Amino acid sequence: GMISFYVKGGLEDAKRLLYWLTKNTDIGFMASLAGSEDKVESAVLLSHKSMPLDQRELCEITDNHIRLSIGIGSVEETIAALDAGLRATIAI
Repeated sequence: GMISFYVKGGLEDAKRLLYWLTKNTDIGFMASLAGSEDKVESAVLLSHKSMPLDQRELCEITDNHIRLSIGIGSVEETIAALDAGLRATIAI
């Protein structure tokens, strides 16, 4: 499945979370969210990078917007990884 969410802060906060997840967990940072493994991306940095800011804002694609594709692995491990990443990088 796919979920999207907004982190507190802006683009630098989102980047910090993305970097932490890809370096400390099995969640990959990819432009394509297809496949059977967990993947995370920032639409602002990848898939919607060329879209003008005003159009991104209309679609609610902001600098702090994160998309997470959930693979076929353990849901508990994915939740734990996301929780640890948010606690390590974002003031929650």
